[in-house]
Amino acid sequence: MKKILILSNSLRAGGAEKQSIILASVLQKEYDVTLVIFNKNDIDPKLDNLIRSLKIKILILHGNIISNAIKLLYLIKQRKIDIIISYLARTNFLNAFIGKISGVKIRVGGIRNSYMSNYKMLFQRFLHNNLLTCSISNSYRGKYELERKGFKGEKIYVIQNAFIGKYYMKTKINNNITYILSVGRFVAQKDYITAIKSFEIALNECFKKNHTIKYLILGYGEKKKEIELYLLNHKIKNVEIIENPKNLEKYFMNADIFLSTSLFEGFSNSIMEAMAYSLPIIATNVGDNSYLIKDNYNGFLVNVGDYHDIGRKIVYLVLNKDIRIQMGLNSYFIIKNNFTIDNFKVRYLELLKDLND
Repeated sequence: MKKILILSNSLRAGGAEKQSIILASVLQKEYDVTLVIFNKNDIDPKLDNLIRSLKIKILILHGNIISNAIKLLYLIKQRKIDIIISYLARTNFLNAFIGKISGVKIRVGGIRNSYMSNYKMLFQRFLHNNLLTCSISNSYRGKYELERKGFKGEKIYVIQNAFIGKYYMKTKINNNITYILSVGRFVAQKDYITAIKSFEIALNECFKKNHTIKYLILGYGEKKKEIELYLLNHKIKNVEIIENPKNLEKYFMNADIFLSTSLFEGFSNSIMEAMAYSLPIIATNVGDNSYLIKDNYNGFLVNVGDYHDIGRKIVYLVLNKDIRIQMGLNSYFIIKNNFTIDNFKVRYLELLKDLND
């Protein structure tokens, strides 16, 4: 049985981290898989529980990047590793250099985002074009953008994210309050100011029609104070920021509409989760969101920054409850039928077979 190392920077509550766990899970029946983590102090309890429930072999390396590189070199030699799969820039670097030095034949990198600093872009492009066997993008839009920036297109394979989690078929609605939900890091990419402007428009319109709405923003990150200050300065009511909630499930269960105003995306895990909970989606038309959201079927695709249109879409869904329920059910079936673990597994097994041949 061939041996694989999957490298992840950390086990924070993020998309790449969760997908690395899913990948380890689907490959461990055909390969001897070990998930290697490089930050012992940043482990999300939910991801830790997921690893335990899936019985994934995990190894956490302690130290700085130099000492971890040495440990990784020793690990590869000791265990005679055949394949390394990595996520994001730091582990791509270790995969490319340490893997090549160690003679690992197949070195698969991961590029989750096509928007990055110029320095990181040059660095990732060098690794991809010269040292890695290939790279995985989780979105077709991402591959297109990377090719435009000089990445060798024939070495980029697209495997969209798989959904692993709970499904909930919602057929009832909240009668008194309509809850709008966003889940994601508090960073510039998520453009929460546009989301709040949209909500303010919807709040005023719904008030005129005797409908109460509330906006919940869940996540963590450096922009939290900036978002809070904006709410305070503009005296916007009915918005609650919840930092790193322990139980996401109850918020998805109680929500009526999911809102994503990202400036750019790869393939959104949070949108997939919202769809699995039967929520209609309002999202910017970025990344591969168009693969998840069929306009006017399970939600709406909107232009980046267009808070007037987003506000109108929120009002429409608030006032049209039956349509809202049907769109949510459409979301549920899109995820359940198209973005399964089995599809994800087949794509990776086919890729690894082709690389081995």
